[in-house]
This record gives sequence, C-alpha cells and structure tokens, in this order.
Amino acid sequence: MTGRTRSAVTALTTAESAFALLTCQPAPLVLDARPVPGLPDATLPLDELRTWA
Repeated sequence: MTGRTRSAVTALTTAESAFALLTCQPAPLVLDARPVPGLPDATLPLDELRTWA
C-alpha cells in the first residue's frame, strides 16, 4: 500500500486542472473545426469539442 488518499494529486488530475485553466473565460483555447468533416462549421472552444468525442 502506498498510503495515497482519494484526494491524491495524480498525472490525470493535474492534466484535468490544466485543461480547465486553458478552457476558461475570458479567452478559452479554440479549434477551427471548419475543415474537419463531421464537426460544426465554426470555431469550437476545446471544452465544447471534448463533448463531441
């Protein structure tokens, strides 16, 4: 047993925190989805794009 608790910081929780910071207002990162078949003809904030996966 490693002695970790459920609230331990892992690589995935660190990545999730970084993603949240990169996609928050006022200037979230976006993807120009217009050339990608199957996606809307618009720019999509990455957190919205995540729901398409």
